[in-house]
Amino acid sequence: MKKLIASLVFGQMLATAAWANCSSIRDADQRYLCRARESSQASQCSSIRDNDTRYFCRGVVEKRASHCSSIRDTDLRYQCRAEADSSSGNCSSIRDADQRYFCRAVAAGQSSQCSSIRDADQRYYCRARADRQPSHCSSIKDSDLRYQCRDESK
Repeated sequence: MKKLIASLVFGQMLATAAWANCSSIRDADQRYLCRARESSQASQCSSIRDNDTRYFCRGVVEKRASHCSSIRDTDLRYQCRAEADSSSGNCSSIRDADQRYFCRAVAAGQSSQCSSIRDADQRYYCRARADRQPSHCSSIKDSDLRYQCRDESK
């Protein structure tokens, strides 16, 4: 679940501020994904080694759900489609309940969906993303997720 949720982004920031926090993310693929989203440049996606994450990156950065079709992980494919076309319709097909709640909350901008997420860090992350309130990020214990949350919640 962490891989899927940590990959999700809707908010945009100034590139200079985003790159500073993206650089703090230890996982290289997640770091490139963060940079691609914050700069809105799909060219950053080509540095991602994991195929599913690379397709996800292209789909959400270019806002083209057609890129999502090549993703093998079913839940990630549905999340990619939901994010690429900014609708929660694809969220219903996600099997994992926590991921489904997260997808719905962020797509609809309604943090009330986040209260059903079991993991506290993911719940705070969900609230920050849905409400676009970086202040929720300070309660996240996982440092990579906290840095990513700060970037994505603005």
